[in-house]
Amino acid sequence: TGLVTTHRDPEGRETVFDKLPKDLGRVISVGRLDLTSEGLLLLTNDGELARALELPSTAWMRRYKARAYGRVDDAAVEKLRKGVTVEGIKYGPMEVDIERETGHNIWLNIGIREGKNREVRKALDSVGLRVNRLIRTAYGPFQLGQLDKNEIKVIPHRVLKDQCGHMVELGDISGEAVAKKRPPLRKPTRTKRPSAPRPPSRAHQSRPTKGKGPRS
Repeated sequence: TGLVTTHRDPEGRETVFDKLPKDLGRVISVGRLDLTSEGLLLLTNDGELARALELPSTAWMRRYKARAYGRVDDAAVEKLRKGVTVEGIKYGPMEVDIERETGHNIWLNIGIREGKNREVRKALDSVGLRVNRLIRTAYGPFQLGQLDKNEIKVIPHRVLKDQCGHMVELGDISGEAVAKKRPPLRKPTRTKRPSAPRPPSRAHQSRPTKGKGPRS
């Protein structure tokens, strides 16, 4: 929390990448966490892999713990589970479970598949819940677990292959990946019809020779 998920911030604020070891090399984030959110953030050195993991079609669940001010009833929970539209933007169905209530706040476990900008905050706000703490606990199969603040855990290549091999073709042990490509479509071959024989040109037509009568 308190770090911008971008390589350069025009306002000069500290970024996630400022906290990384210098020998880690250049990496990019898979999705983002806003300035006031915390928790798990996936990083990779492969842009194609990052794009693949961000696609809603990948269907990876992003899981969060949300602490929000307010009260919620069954009707509001059901509304979130069906999906809501806020300011013309449609947010898909969410997994919503109430964990506990503490004073004026409520803790919820949230699961989403799209990850639009500030999706959890805007969706909960639409049912009267103001989020004051948001923690991402999982991104697909990768869990926050017991990771400490600013701790980095490198994902072994075999684990990456097991979890992502169905959506990308992984390279060598460096962890590089490239998006799958469909084989190029073959152009249909056109069968040539046998052409009819052309009539001989006038220049090559045989002309009858004029015969000469017998000499006497």
